[in-house]
Amino acid sequence: MPREKQPFKETVSLGSLELLSNEPVRFPCTGSIISPLLKDIAKIGYARYMSHLNVLSLTPGAFCRLLGRRAEYEALSAKEQAALSIYDLILSDRSLLPAVEEALDFFFVETVRFEEAYQTFFTYDGTRDPEGNLLPTGAIHRDMYGRICDAILLRNHLKPRPAVPQQSAGKRALSILKKLEQGRAEQKGDTPDARLELGNVISAVASRHPGLDIRSIWDITVYQLWDAFYRLCTNQILDLQTTSVAVWGDKHKRFDAASWYQVLKI
Repeated sequence: MPREKQPFKETVSLGSLELLSNEPVRFPCTGSIISPLLKDIAKIGYARYMSHLNVLSLTPGAFCRLLGRRAEYEALSAKEQAALSIYDLILSDRSLLPAVEEALDFFFVETVRFEEAYQTFFTYDGTRDPEGNLLPTGAIHRDMYGRICDAILLRNHLKPRPAVPQQSAGKRALSILKKLEQGRAEQKGDTPDARLELGNVISAVASRHPGLDIRSIWDITVYQLWDAFYRLCTNQILDLQTTSVAVWGDKHKRFDAASWYQVLKI
């Protein structure tokens, strides 16, 4: 029986339920994005996992700096910079293409392969035609690439890439874009906090979480790990406040007993 076609979804929208779930999120005409289990990250290694995330989080400016084309990029006007497509840049310099293909393949249930003839990444779930040839079941094309990357970053508890205003956005919006991108570049140059390295967070959560230990924690997703970590941090602060209020009272009425279920934002 032929598979029922689903309508193309123009936007990528993920709520807290989809982000927390260990089920893949299906994007019609594209494929299913996972939040990887900790044990799957351990299998490929932390460095390779971070490499996948870094390549999918590239902006045009970061791409040009990475490949030693910073002067070329900065010589462009703000309007020309805003018009750049990271997808086109990746195809124009094929040195990163294998890394992008490998990164997409890791975060999709389906197999992801770049097809030169179509200049497009196709997804395959094993479906074959009567002659035995593999049939693509989805595609990641130029217009969808950025939204797919953002969805992958969100499923890994990371903020999506900064939005790029359209050419008609005006000089002020383009100026803000440039400042945001420069700030992002400076942030990446900072020394990372060793306390927030994935292995250390796994150890910390396993030692304090009431339902997880160092043996069972590997079966949760990376998003679930970070959510549990920040919940533990929030609840520890609440416990301290509760003790303080119990001993000294709450003269200024600042204690919020409902803060334990506040909405956590990435």
